[in-house]
Amino acid sequence: MKTNKEDLFITHLFNAPRELVFEAWTDPRHLQHWYAPDGCTIVFKSIDVKVGGTFHSVIHDPVHGECWITGVYQEIAFPEKLVFTMELSNEQGTPLNATEAGKSKDWPAVTIT
Repeated sequence: MKTNKEDLFITHLFNAPRELVFEAWTDPRHLQHWYAPDGCTIVFKSIDVKVGGTFHSVIHDPVHGECWITGVYQEIAFPEKLVFTMELSNEQGTPLNATEAGKSKDWPAVTIT
């Protein structure tokens, strides 16, 4: 796999069927249990898992406040591959730059996962 200095590669082996792992990434009933950092909660305002579909979520952090994110699903190959973007936004889903969202100016404008 070719990477550049902005790539981050994380791997984890799960003792679970691929279909269940894929569902854990696409079903808000599963996402709410693991997708937010420890001590935080996440709520999905909307989620439409299809190519071109979008999601809008908020992580509630007791220390740093709310972090709203929007994203677009770019590739879906059940149960093998899921590619989506993540972008800081406001509660209405309007994209924000990092400083407008209260983040470091080094925060990426769009992250591809």
